[in-house]
Amino acid sequence: MLLGIIGGIILVLMLGNEQFWQRQKTIDSYQQEGSAMSRIYLWRGAIKMWADYPLGVGGDGYQILAPDYVPELVEVMEEKGVKTVHNTFLLALVEWGFIGFILFNGFLIHVFLILGRIRKERAKSPGYRYYVDAMAIQMGLIGILTAGSFHNRLYAEVVYWFGAFAVSLRNIQKEEIYALQEEEMAEEIAGESDDG
Repeated sequence: MLLGIIGGIILVLMLGNEQFWQRQKTIDSYQQEGSAMSRIYLWRGAIKMWADYPLGVGGDGYQILAPDYVPELVEVMEEKGVKTVHNTFLLALVEWGFIGFILFNGFLIHVFLILGRIRKERAKSPGYRYYVDAMAIQMGLIGILTAGSFHNRLYAEVVYWFGAFAVSLRNIQKEEIYALQEEEMAEEIAGESDDG
């Protein structure tokens, strides 16, 4: 893992073009960066909207009400169209309410627990395939959720596919563990009958 991280850093340093480095320099002065400030305004508007509608505003409700809650961007929205909240978790909170937010995060936590159980029980199933597959699903989910901190991924089906892959992988692993246990029991019974 450490070698992979070091290799990734070296590749970014070597392959990052000038536009990438100029964009990274705007982190220090994000107040002058229109994109960064618009996200902050949109996030503040989402929190205000949730305070007014704790049970949620429904699908696409944020886009409908955004001009009322984000007055800083009304002119931009009139010119270029209404913006979304650009944060998966805030979108869940605003559109689905606190109950939906809890359910969405519960789903994510449950998927991570399943993946952890797969890795924990890798010794019971032969090889390391399950461990690697579980890590791949987990890294993919972490990646999409990290991106989802700055974009809307609430309705992206890839998040739910990762959950389905985790459940499928766990079921395959359990079936293999049960089959191995049955084989061991059959061998023990056969060994006892041979001794008897």
